[in-house]
Amino acid sequence: MPVKYPTPAQLRVAADEMGLSLSDADVTSFIGLLKGNIDAYNVVDALQDHLPVVKYPRTPGYFPSPEEDPAGAWYVKTTIAGAPDGLLKGKRIAIKDTSLLAGVPMMAGNGILEGYVPEIDATTVERVLDAGGVIVGKTHCEDLCLSGSSSTGAKWSIHNPYRHGYSA
Repeated sequence: MPVKYPTPAQLRVAADEMGLSLSDADVTSFIGLLKGNIDAYNVVDALQDHLPVVKYPRTPGYFPSPEEDPAGAWYVKTTIAGAPDGLLKGKRIAIKDTSLLAGVPMMAGNGILEGYVPEIDATTVERVLDAGGVIVGKTHCEDLCLSGSSSTGAKWSIHNPYRHGYSA
């Protein structure tokens, strides 16, 4: 969606909210300074999206129950078979829930992303699949992967598989 230039009145309202007083020359100057950035944004916005093709069929998967996943390590389980041959032929691989996996929910451990489903695969995902790997799901992660405590994920804590209640 293209960005419109602010009107002098809109710029004055913004300036007033910030406690600035602008002369007519200031308003004209600021609008002129914004013009180049807005024009550049609108050029990029008008470009056609060239999304890569998703090559391998998949389903959105499912969220495993606590009984199936007592350590809370999985965010989504699915099965996406890659190429029939390659260095990773038949290897089962889990993808961290910060990587785009087309058609499969992604949360990156943060509630604000809940419900987001990417349209494309990350390059790393595409390479795993092209090499014959089988993606078996996405692992639960910390809030935006910014913690090492195993307890900041939006849905649940991740438990140590050898000692429940302790950090993984």
